[in-house]
Amino acid sequence: MAAVGSKALALSGFAHNQHATLVMAPGYRVSINGQSVPIFGFDKCPPPDEAVGKIAGAEALAGQSICVVIKPGALSVEVLAGFPDRPEREKWTVEREGDITRLRRPDGGLVVPAS
Repeated sequence: MAAVGSKALALSGFAHNQHATLVMAPGYRVSINGQSVPIFGFDKCPPPDEAVGKIAGAEALAGQSICVVIKPGALSVEVLAGFPDRPEREKWTVEREGDITRLRRPDGGLVVPAS
């Protein structure tokens, strides 16, 4: 079992202290100034692996340029925040510390999932 786990870590990049690619589906909701706001990206949605496809119905998204994709070396990512009064394009800073990745808005606030 340990050999399988270490092989999975090596494939993901974590065994070599690399970061994984993070993907947020279009419409993922974050909390901005206490308000639940859907976000959309400008990157192509990657093809889903089998598990993600079954759970999230991601097949329909593959290849569309509406996902937020944060690649291992990314320093920033552009998103469209769907505020009720009008959508706003924002450039978020990507911060990494060990295996933790944080996103920071232009006003300095951290991006957190909506509850």
